[in-house]
Amino acid sequence: MAVVISATGAHALEIVRLIGVLRAQEGLDEPVTAQSVRAYLEEADTDVFVATAEAGSVVGVLSLRVMRDLFHGRPTALIQELVVADGHRGEGIGGALLDTALDRARELGCVEIAVTTGEQNEAGQAAYRSRGFEPDGVYFERHFEE
Repeated sequence: MAVVISATGAHALEIVRLIGVLRAQEGLDEPVTAQSVRAYLEEADTDVFVATAEAGSVVGVLSLRVMRDLFHGRPTALIQELVVADGHRGEGIGGALLDTALDRARELGCVEIAVTTGEQNEAGQAAYRSRGFEPDGVYFERHFEE
């Protein structure tokens, strides 16, 4: 069984590997770097959790952002990334990471937590539903050219 812990800079290369898998699934080939991961880990109101296997390797990662919004007047949380390594899906790692994020959001007094996933990601949607998430609204995004 994997153990979920807070990520540190020492996990940066393994986080890069996992986020790279997620990016490849989306057809994105620009690399994520260890430097950008370390900078992200240092940002205020951000928590990153990793799931480690018995051998200590990182087999899952979840990033959580907490922010205050005008609508609620209290903190809300957003799961920005959640990825589990190939070969480790279906082992409860995603659920363990989600449980950790839910606990952290409650600890910080968040009134809600949100996550987005692909329309075709049935496994991801099932995982979120298993933790009480429900569809709410439509998510739009616009990409800017660099």
